[in-house]
Amino acid sequence: MAIPCAILIAFIAGAATYATLWAFGETSALVRIFWALLAAGAVEIPAYSLWSRFQREGESRPERQQRIAAAEGLAHLRRGESEAAQRLLEACLAGDPMNAPAWRALAEIAFRRGDGEEYLRASGRLLALAGALSSGERVALCHRQADVCLARLADPARAVEALVRIELDYPGSADALRARQRIEAILARREGETG
Repeated sequence: MAIPCAILIAFIAGAATYATLWAFGETSALVRIFWALLAAGAVEIPAYSLWSRFQREGESRPERQQRIAAAEGLAHLRRGESEAAQRLLEACLAGDPMNAPAWRALAEIAFRRGDGEEYLRASGRLLALAGALSSGERVALCHRQADVCLARLADPARAVEALVRIELDYPGSADALRARQRIEAILARREGETG
C-alpha cells in the first residue's frame, strides 16, 4: 500500500507545483527549471525520492553492488586514484562484463598510464558493446585508437584497422570519408618510409 500512496502524493505534489507555476505564467520555462532542479537534487520532494528508491529496489543485490562498485571506481578515477579505481572497476567487470562505464574508465586509466595495449583491449571491449556509444563517440574512439597505435605502439597497420572500422560502420558518411583520408595518409607515410 506504500507505493500507491507515494504515487498519489507525487501526483498531487506535481499537480500543485504545476498549478503554482502556471499561475505565475511562463509555465514551460518554469517547469523546465523546476525539473532540472529536481534532477540535480537541489529540490527535494519526499514522495519523488521515495518513488525513486522503490524503483531501484527492483534490482537484485548483486546488480546493486555492481552499480555501486562502478560508481565508486569512477569517483576514484576522478580524484586521480587510478590504482584504486582499476581494482574496483575490474571487480565490477568480473560480475558484469557488459558494464560500458567501467570499460570506458579502464580505457581512460590505460590511456593516462601510456599503456597502449591495455587501452586497445579496454576500448575494443567498449566498442563491442551494442548501444553503449553514440555514433559520434564510436568514431572518436576509433580515431583515438588509431592515435594510440601510431604514437605509442608505432603500429600503422593496427591504426588502419581502427579507422577501417569507421568505414564499415558508417559507409558513405562524412566520418567514413575522413577515416579514408586518414588511412591514405598513413599508408603514404608508411610507403615513403619504406620506399
